[in-house]
Amino acid sequence: MAEQGPRSPELLGKVAACEAERLVYTRDLLERHPEARVADTEMAARLVVTTIELVAHKVSAEPDRVDLGRFEDELVAMLHRYLAGPPGDRSEGRPGLDAP
Repeated sequence: MAEQGPRSPELLGKVAACEAERLVYTRDLLERHPEARVADTEMAARLVVTTIELVAHKVSAEPDRVDLGRFEDELVAMLHRYLAGPPGDRSEGRPGLDAP
């Protein structure tokens, strides 16, 4: 219901600014981190920020409680596998993703 409630333009602006800050921070982090092996750090940042937000909301809304430590560990493992990917130079891109 919170997602469907009316929101003021001021609140929507603050939410958009916060999301933009998270995206910039995450993209910059990926660009500086040597383990990140994604070809497109802008898209990777969007995927990471969105995935964390959506998965956290979905799991927290479920009627069955989950162990938060296990949830965090698995989410980190999932994102690490995506970001660290197979060995190779970031500039080479990821196999199968560079096709026109």
